[in-house]
Amino acid sequence: MKNIFTNITAYLLATPLAIAAIPTSPLESEYTVVGTESVNTPYVINASGVLNIGSDTQGEGAMAFEYSSHSKVLSGSGTINIGTEETAGVLYFRGTNSAFPTENYANILEFSGVMNIGALGKFVIDQYMPSTYSNIVRIGTMNLRGSLESNLIKTSNTYFGIKNLNAYAGSSITIKQHLCSYGNGVWNIYGGSYIMGKLRARETSTINLIGEGAFADLSEISLDGAATTLNMNLSDDAFVFNTLSFAYTSTLNIKFSATKNNSSLIIKNLIGKDGNFDPAKRYGNSIVLENFANDTIFFDETYDLRVVNDSLEVTKNSASFLISLKAFLGTKDGEELKGDWSLVFNEDLGYWALNNSAVPEPATIAAVLGALALGLAIRRRK
Repeated sequence: MKNIFTNITAYLLATPLAIAAIPTSPLESEYTVVGTESVNTPYVINASGVLNIGSDTQGEGAMAFEYSSHSKVLSGSGTINIGTEETAGVLYFRGTNSAFPTENYANILEFSGVMNIGALGKFVIDQYMPSTYSNIVRIGTMNLRGSLESNLIKTSNTYFGIKNLNAYAGSSITIKQHLCSYGNGVWNIYGGSYIMGKLRARETSTINLIGEGAFADLSEISLDGAATTLNMNLSDDAFVFNTLSFAYTSTLNIKFSATKNNSSLIIKNLIGKDGNFDPAKRYGNSIVLENFANDTIFFDETYDLRVVNDSLEVTKNSASFLISLKAFLGTKDGEELKGDWSLVFNEDLGYWALNNSAVPEPATIAAVLGALALGLAIRRRK
């Protein structure tokens, strides 16, 4: 294995970055950064362009895109490869202005291509960054095996948008900014360490939680805007959401593993976002549960929570909002469960299970499956 991050980072801190030998923008072919380079003018990587930062055959690399004004710094639809499994590579996205204007909604990074961050790769948001309540940083696809982190001198409220994310086991995200999914994107989370402001799901997004304990360190998952739809597919493992917040007219689709052996979810804190506790906006939210079984989804009592007909009512300071409930034994293409909902305290876990009276008891399910098997056997004999 070649030198690790600490070596190249220490070198960079002690050595001024060389002004780029990188080809003039736009990049339309393959180029590899070895050593240190920087660009301080807007740069485009076209669809045919490939930027490698570090190479197993040529050595470690570091690239800095520096900017001092709120304008588009990096864009394009090509490929960026940062480090590999054996060689360190670092991409710095570095603001040098300590007084960026606030609430400017122009994108500063709009890269619709693919960013591959190897096991020894790092993508670092560095020094300063404009502050605006929007995802003015947007990446089309990120394959993360290394780390995404921020090292800002000054706080920024800017969201970091990733449309499609594959975060593999051993990867890490450590940023103070909020991460944002958007645009019908898909996230596959295989497990790792993910510490960020919060996850903001916007528009329609799908998140597949594949590794056990994925998102356990995440402070909040927010259905962040009106009419947001978040599809959450859970593997056959136990998951915990520390806080789940609903914006007005949002839908959360939760699909448990079809095996129904260990697939479960604990939601410690269920809250409404912004105006959801306004009496005029108390309706319109929903949770849809697929491959549902009793004792698979649990809630804490952080807020006053109760079942009202086919809805959960969440109350805070005497104001409340409703989340309608739908559940299916299989997928939502099948028949909806029409039983009564209830919250049943689970003494072993110390949480309230959301159960439905129409879910067959395990013995009943076994009898039904046995009858089906017998029927099939009789048909085969005929």
